[in-house]
Amino acid sequence: MTNRDYLNNLRVPTKDNPLRILMSACLTGITCGFDGSANGEYPSALKFPTYDTVKIVKFCPEEFSFGTPYPPEQVHI
Repeated sequence: MTNRDYLNNLRVPTKDNPLRILMSACLTGITCGFDGSANGEYPSALKFPTYDTVKIVKFCPEEFSFGTPYPPEQVHI
């Protein structure tokens, strides 16, 4: 059950203190997939940077861990 009091007491993001969202970099079009691609287009994700009260922090776990692009034989499924 959702705690309405908690939700009502959350701060309202402003330009000076925006909502910070950690987002996978490939969702924003950065070519950091293992094969050097952006893994497709994500129009919904691209709407967030247009808001004045939102700051996107782009992060690519693959780039951080392995570097990209990297040979497919390194991909373990």
